[in-house]
Amino acid sequence: MPQVSQEGEALKEGATTEQKRRDKVHNIFGDRFISNREPAWHKLGLVLNDPINAQDAFLRMGPYKVTTEPLETTKERIAIPDRLAIMRRPTQGDAQTRCFGIVSSDYVLIDPGQFVSLWDRTVRKPIETIGCLGHGETIFVTTKLPKFDVKGDEIDSYMLAVNTMDGTGVARVRATPVRVVCQNTLMAAERVSGEAFKVIHKGEALAQLEGFLKTVWGIAQSKADALKEAFDIMTTVRVTERVCANLLDETYPLVGKPPTENVVELEVWEKHCIRTQESQYNVREIFNGRGLGADTPAAKGTGFGFYNAVVEYEDYGRKGGSKGTYEARVFGRRAESKTRAYNAVMDLVNG
Repeated sequence: MPQVSQEGEALKEGATTEQKRRDKVHNIFGDRFISNREPAWHKLGLVLNDPINAQDAFLRMGPYKVTTEPLETTKERIAIPDRLAIMRRPTQGDAQTRCFGIVSSDYVLIDPGQFVSLWDRTVRKPIETIGCLGHGETIFVTTKLPKFDVKGDEIDSYMLAVNTMDGTGVARVRATPVRVVCQNTLMAAERVSGEAFKVIHKGEALAQLEGFLKTVWGIAQSKADALKEAFDIMTTVRVTERVCANLLDETYPLVGKPPTENVVELEVWEKHCIRTQESQYNVREIFNGRGLGADTPAAKGTGFGFYNAVVEYEDYGRKGGSKGTYEARVFGRRAESKTRAYNAVMDLVNG
C-alpha cells in the first residue's frame, strides 16, 4: 500500500544524464517505441518489416503494469479515505517505483494491457506505431487509413489513440494525416476531420473508449475523400508575400501589451513577442524554399505549402526540447498552431 511520504521518492528522477537528455528531446519511455517499416525521427525503438498487432508489439517492446492502490499515512498507517495512488512498479529500463498521480476512489484506470487489447479487438488492423511516454504514464498507438494523392504529394492518414494514466489526463482518439515527403504530422482542423474524442477515467470509461474507437474508425475512413478535397483546394490558393504575412499573423498572433507596470508580467509579454516573431520568421523561411518538399507542385507558393511549413516548423524546427514531445505535436500547443494554420488557409479559401 503506497504511503504519503513515499510519493516524493517515487517521483524522483532516477535516470542517467544521457537518459534525461533523451527524454527531454522525445519523451519516449526508454526504447519503448515500435514502427512499421519506417524509422521514426527520434531513431529509437524497433523497426519491424512484418505486420504486428498492438498486444504483441507491447510485449515486444517491454510490457509493464499500472495499478491503483489504496493510500495511507506513513507512521500510523491509517488509510486515507476516497484516495488512490496510480502506481507503476519497477520494470525493464527503470528500477524505481513510480507514482503517476493521486486520484479519487471513483477513478477508473485503463491500464496498458487493457488499452492494447481493446485496440486490437476494435480496430483489427496491424499497428503502424506504438510507444510509451514519460515513465510509462502515457501509451499511444496508430494504424494506417487509406492514403490519397494531392497533386503528386502523397498523404497517408492514420488513426491515433492515446491513453494517459496520471490522474489528470484522459484517453483520446482521433485521425491525423501525414505528408509522406516530409514525414510530418499534420493535424486537420475539427471542421474537416471531426474525429477527436476524449474519455474521462470514470464510470464506463472502457466501454466508452471502445465506442469511440469504433466511431473514429468508421468516420475516418468515410471522410478520407473530404480531407483530400480540402487539401486539393489548398493547392489552388496562391500565397503571395502579403498573404503569407496575414496567414502568419493568424497562425502566430501577437498579444497586446498588458496594461500593467508589473515587471514579471511585462517580461512574460516580451518573451511571448520574441517567440512569436521567431516562429513567423522561421515558417516564412521554410515556406519560401527551406522546407522539405517545399518545391513540389502541391506546396510551392500555395496554401497547402504554407500549412506544411507550419507543420514542419512545429514538429521539427522549434527550439525547446528540440523536436518536442509526441503529445505536444499531436494534441498540445504545437498541434493548436497547426490547427490555426489550417483554419487560416481554409478561411482564405472561403473568402
